Amino acid sequence: VSQFPMPILPTNRAITVRRRMVRMWSNFATFGDPTPVTDSLITQRWNRYTLANEEYLDIDEDIHMRTRPQNGRLQQWHNFQERFNPSYPG
Repeated sequence: VSQFPMPILPTNRAITVRRRMVRMWSNFATFGDPTPVTDSLITQRWNRYTLANEEYLDIDEDIHMRTRPQNGRLQQWHNFQERFNPSYPG
């Protein structure tokens, strides 16, 4: 039994997800936008989340915009936002 953990192979999907996350954090730090352009690694623009559209970016082996995270579990927070900060541009 080896004392060292097995390396992550370059074909492992975790490598792809990690590369995407590092690129998006770098883009956000540099441009204020995690997905300013799309390419073979970042295939989808990340739209801003608003209360009207409730879109979020699902980052995995593939990248997809999805809607309504938690299927309504966020409604209590939306109500809180509307009650205490109605001028928020959500």
